[in-house]
Amino acid sequence: MLGLVEFYSAKTGVKNYDEGEKFEAPQSGLTQKVIQVSENMKSQCDIEFKNESEEFDSDKIEIDWFNCINEAEKWKIEHLP
Repeated sequence: MLGLVEFYSAKTGVKNYDEGEKFEAPQSGLTQKVIQVSENMKSQCDIEFKNESEEFDSDKIEIDWFNCINEAEKWKIEHLP
């Protein structure tokens, strides 16, 4: 799809690229927001799978919690700029 956009842009004229944008540092606010969402996801995992004494009622629940935490970490890695 992007190739078609470039093709039609080239047909209509020369396209100028701003090289400065390529090497721009990521926004720190976005990084902090992604980290915060990931931490919230982990907290939700704790609420969902741990009992009142911060322990697990069964091995299966502990595995489900571990998978939930891993999904939150995976999401964070995928969404960090």
